[in-house]
This record gives sequence, C-alpha cells and structure tokens, in this order.
Amino acid sequence: MSYEKLHPSDLQGSLEIYLSASILIDTLEAEIPRTVPTAGSPNPQASSYTQYLELWRWVEQLLWRTIAIAVRISTDEPTLSALFRQYFACSSHWIPSFRPQHRSTVSTLFLHFVISQAKTTKNPSSDMGTPSWLPEARSVIQEYRSVLNVSTKFPRAGERNVLVEEFVDLCVATWEAGGAVGEHVGWVLDVRFFSLYLLDNLRSPSFIDSMVGNPANVQLTSHLSSHVKTVLCFGGFKPGDTNSSAICTSGGKGVGDCQRRCRTETRGHEHK
Repeated sequence: MSYEKLHPSDLQGSLEIYLSASILIDTLEAEIPRTVPTAGSPNPQASSYTQYLELWRWVEQLLWRTIAIAVRISTDEPTLSALFRQYFACSSHWIPSFRPQHRSTVSTLFLHFVISQAKTTKNPSSDMGTPSWLPEARSVIQEYRSVLNVSTKFPRAGERNVLVEEFVDLCVATWEAGGAVGEHVGWVLDVRFFSLYLLDNLRSPSFIDSMVGNPANVQLTSHLSSHVKTVLCFGGFKPGDTNSSAICTSGGKGVGDCQRRCRTETRGHEHK
C-alpha cells in the first residue's frame, strides 16, 4: 500500500485505488463481534483486537493512507465523512496503544473537519438541542484521550506536551462549534482536569478567554476558578516544602493542610 509514493503526481489515482479496497471494510467490521480486552480480563486473547490483529494492521494502514490523501486533495465532504466513520468504527476494536501516532493524526483531522463543517453549514439538531454531529465528536474525543493517556507523558522542564495542548484547544473549539452551551460544558472541564496529568501548567488561553466576562457562564467560571486553584495549590510547592508560610490559594497552612483543603473544595464543585 504505497501507490502515492510510486506515483506522487497522481494522488487522485491512488485515492481511487484505496477507496475501492475500503469498500470491503464495512462488511468485514460488521461481521466481527466488538470485544475489547479490559483490565483483569480472564481471557484477553479472546478480544476482537487480538484475534484479528493482522487484519486491523492492514485496515488501519489502508484507511490512514486513504484519509491522508483525501484531506490533502480536498475530497468531497461525503467521501471524507464516510472514511472517518469507517476508521472510528474499526478503532472501537483497538486498544489505546495500537498505532497511537496514526490515530492522533486521524482524530485531529476529524475534529478539524467537524468544526469546519459546523461553521459553514447549519447542522440538524436532536430533540435536546444538541447538534447531531456532537455525540460522534465527543466519542472520538474520548477515544483520543485514551490514546494520549498511554502514548504521552508529563513533560520535563523546558519541554511541552504539544499533542495534549492541541487536544485541549480542539475540545474547546468543538464545544464552541456546538453552540457553547453552558449545560454541556462538563465534558470540557473533564478534559481540562485530565490535562493536568500531562501538562506542566495552564494552557489553552482560548478556553479562559471564552469564559471570562460571559454572564451565561457563571457556574462554569466557578468551576474554572476551582480548577485554577487546584493547579496552583498542588503545583505551587517545591518537592519537600513543608514551610508553614508557603503560599496556599485556599487559605491552608503548609503543604498538607493546603492540599486537604483543595481536595475538599474540588469535590464540592464536582457535586454541584
């Protein structure tokens, strides 16, 4: 599968060949039971990922190349949308550590795609007022989050976890494209808290800028305030610092008291 390398000037021809092969994927995927191995599973070898691993390697490579070419030559929206759905239908069988680089690329392309479509077209909404594309986007975000969790790590001093930074910004952009509804912001905040484990400081200025000064987001601002306080509280001390005069944003004295107060306040916000 390297037609685009053999004929770099004929990307359209390569895409047509790959598309002819991708037609088989829907039938194959529909025939495979979706069983993903979980922690403590008595028989992990029985999962659909393990049993069909060689097939998944071929399928992922095919779809990844097809999507990359389709995006590069600006393929029509229905074809690109169908390719993304094929990819994520298959990826539901895979463990997070399978082809993380390719999945990161495809997930990012998909989120940019749905955000762009939301800005240029009027999407039909469900009965609850949620855009019809948003549940699918959130499903992809959740899967991508799992991939990042096993494929990236907390950065060293002077380094940046660019993939997680971009992921957080894309999540905020997705929420905004879906109408920036305050009642639906919980999953965005959940992503922000998740990013604490993989980022060395507060990122995503677009998120903070979109919240500050908006009367419709009073509850969200309260959650964000708690989030910032938690970051400062847990990240504002040097290892081994037990000085009772150390700065604590929640009014505690010393590291232990400060962290206990932060945990209590954070839990209180989560249950509101």
